[in-house]
Amino acid sequence: MAKRSEVSGYVGYRIWQIEHGSGIRDAKAELANLRRGLGKQPGELPELWGSFLEGIPEELMGKGKEPSPAESAIYTTMTLYALAQQGSNPDIHSVNQENMSLGRAARLYAGNDEDVRNRIERRLKSILSSETIEDMEHGIRGIIQLIKTKDIPLDFPRLAEDLYTYSFPEGKEQIRLRWARDFYRWEKPDIDRWEKPDIDEEQEKETN
Repeated sequence: MAKRSEVSGYVGYRIWQIEHGSGIRDAKAELANLRRGLGKQPGELPELWGSFLEGIPEELMGKGKEPSPAESAIYTTMTLYALAQQGSNPDIHSVNQENMSLGRAARLYAGNDEDVRNRIERRLKSILSSETIEDMEHGIRGIIQLIKTKDIPLDFPRLAEDLYTYSFPEGKEQIRLRWARDFYRWEKPDIDRWEKPDIDEEQEKETN
């Protein structure tokens, strides 16, 4: 799928524009607008059209009444990025970090706590049983709200690429296996950076 790199490249470009290409007031306004789009369909809010369509490669644009897989992946990722960036100045602290997949971020959040690991493992399995990007969005949103408590970043261009790939029947198993590998691959947590927060199971349920 040659379009995958174009999807990730476009999201990377849009994030760079928010973080470096506009004034902080404009950046905060765009992020606030994007957060309003959480849980909504691409195109539902006219004020967000430019956030996921301006400068998009022609081959990624849909032709009919429904959004293309690329448009859905880009839109969902940009709204999730805005959620993750909430509360942080985008030109000082970016929540976007290369090579931090959702599976890896979830594993770092769990650390060595077996109970937390089991709970977040169930969340990932639920997400990866979804049939559509729209179905995945709510579960991913919950994980982002959790990893924010430890200031764990995410590779949003890669997330967009993964969501796009997941849109196709032949891509679902690929992404399921990739996220599972990232989750189960052990790495020593950076305790100084990702110290376990005081959050219990009831607090986690509130993010559902």
